[in-house]
Amino acid sequence: GETVAGEARLPDALAAAEASKPDLVVGIAGSADESVVARLRELRRIQDLPIAMFFDALDRDGMAELARGISNACVLGRPDADRLASVIVIARERHEYERTLRRELDEARASLDERKLVDRAKGLLMDRHGLPEQQAYGKLRSAAMNEGIRIGEVARRLLAFADSGR
Repeated sequence: GETVAGEARLPDALAAAEASKPDLVVGIAGSADESVVARLRELRRIQDLPIAMFFDALDRDGMAELARGISNACVLGRPDADRLASVIVIARERHEYERTLRRELDEARASLDERKLVDRAKGLLMDRHGLPEQQAYGKLRSAAMNEGIRIGEVARRLLAFADSGR
C-alpha cells in the first residue's frame, strides 16, 4: 500500500531523501557501523521523518545508537512484505509518539522559562516598589489582561524595559 519514491545507496540517500521529500525512509544495511549511524543521524537532522531500518547484524552498541533516535524501528534480517508492512506501521507510530513527546518537552521548557521571567519580574516590582509578592503578581496579571497578552510577555517586556534603563 506504499508508493516508492526512489531508491538510493546510503552515500546518496541523504541527497535523494532531501530531493524527494519522502514521508518515510526504509533502509537495509549489513550492520550499524559508524558510517551508517552517522548518515542516519544526518538524515534525521535534515528531515523529521520515520526511518525503518533492517540489519543483517546488530550488536549491543549498534542497538544503543539506534535507540537514541537514529532509527524508529529496526528488525534483524531482510524484509519480506509482511515484516515490511509491520515495521512501517511501527516506525510511523513511534515517530509520531516521539514527535508528541518532543513537542510536550518544548512546551514544558517554554512554560518553565516563562515562569522564571514572571518570578524575576515579580522580584523587580517587589524590590523597586516595595510590593508584597501577591500584589506584584497581581500587577503583572492585570497588565497581561489589559493588553490581551500572556503574563510571560508582560514580564519579558518589563524586564527588557528595566534593563534598558540601567
